[in-house]
Amino acid sequence: FIVSAPNADLKRAQNTFFESFYYGAIRFFASFFVKTSRVSEDTAAPSDNTIKVWMVNAGTAANTQSIGREQAQIIQNLIEEKFAPESGIHVELQLIPVDVVLRAALAGNSPDAVIGLSQATLQDFAMRGAVVDLSKLDSFSEAAGRYYQSEIDAASYLGGVYGIPEQADFMMLFTRNDILKEIGAETPRTWEEVKEILPILKKNNYEFFLPNAQGAPNFYPSMVYQFGGNLYQGEEDDYGIACDLGTEYAMEAFKTYTDFFTNYGFNPNVDFSTRFRTGEMPIGVVKYTTYCTLEVFAPEIKGLWSFHPLPGYENEDGTINNTYVIETVNSAMLQTSKKQKQTWEFIKWWTSTDTQLKYANTVESVMGTSARYAAADPGVIEQLPWSNTELEQILTQMEHSIGIPAVPGNYMMTRMVLYAFNNVVAEGANPRETLYLNLKEIDKELTNKRKEFHLSAVQ
Repeated sequence: FIVSAPNADLKRAQNTFFESFYYGAIRFFASFFVKTSRVSEDTAAPSDNTIKVWMVNAGTAANTQSIGREQAQIIQNLIEEKFAPESGIHVELQLIPVDVVLRAALAGNSPDAVIGLSQATLQDFAMRGAVVDLSKLDSFSEAAGRYYQSEIDAASYLGGVYGIPEQADFMMLFTRNDILKEIGAETPRTWEEVKEILPILKKNNYEFFLPNAQGAPNFYPSMVYQFGGNLYQGEEDDYGIACDLGTEYAMEAFKTYTDFFTNYGFNPNVDFSTRFRTGEMPIGVVKYTTYCTLEVFAPEIKGLWSFHPLPGYENEDGTINNTYVIETVNSAMLQTSKKQKQTWEFIKWWTSTDTQLKYANTVESVMGTSARYAAADPGVIEQLPWSNTELEQILTQMEHSIGIPAVPGNYMMTRMVLYAFNNVVAEGANPRETLYLNLKEIDKELTNKRKEFHLSAVQ
């Protein structure tokens, strides 16, 4: 509003149509030239010692915790406080949508490094020669030695390692301890024990949650490894020459998985967090980062629940194989970088235990428990505010994880397993027969992709 004399000649409160159109057009064309995603402000930094770093804002489940403006600003502050003064290397930081990165790389307009890169995107870049094999650089062993081998394997392709892990995610078993105690059910350690408690749950009108093949594409592969199988045939450079889901191990794992939905009535499409909160589903398998959701979303059940390592397959010697296929988020160096030495220094600094811990603590202090960092570095996890019991459970599951190296055409396995799962669960098809009928398409795509990348292939 404005204060004026009663007879004052006031200007119009709004622009005319033509004025609005003119200013709108100016803003529209300016949007093609102004870099609104830039986080760094140091435009006077010497270009010969400045590297360009893109932070990927996936905004999907590909990232365990996608990067937003708040996280980006925290990273920029850390760079200005520590990295730039100590290294003399300046960083031009930008927040970029994930689908822009590969197009920019192919167009020759790529950055020196990308952080927050999903495992799938990193592997795609590695297969196309768009990122640097970090295992050939100085101090790689020191940088990679902080992680579990599974996390390094997940960033590997043909013996090279193309990313340093930032985050890692995997599934664990969540339980409402108050309800399980009330009905006399023990926390299951194996899939057979899961089956044993199902009648108790059903008798008391409770349900068990398992993710479907679309929501958790790594779940069935994890069961294959638990049952003693493998996803692919071949070793070293021949790894992935054909799929290995035709074995009895893989077939039995698929039947066990789908039987939970067809024979035991598991619901594949429910909101676990809500039903866990209300008590309708007092037990289920979900990503361990669900902890963050429950801490904020369900404060009324605080102290009544916990999480545990996955149920697994009991071997003849009594040991339990509860392997889970881990998924990571990584930092990578683009092959087009002309400042690889400076870029490698940045990646080592950013993924170091000290920096990752500082970042994790700052994010949580600003954004709360819901933003607790899913660190890949066990040294960081050990210093986050987990209880001793929670920490032990997390590290136990990480120790029993496996990473799958990049395989050309691997998306076809995910796709065909999903088709088979849906046919069995929704249409009542035979699980073994349905899976077997999809293997040919998987092998066909693996062969085509290996030929495309000039690798040995089945003739």
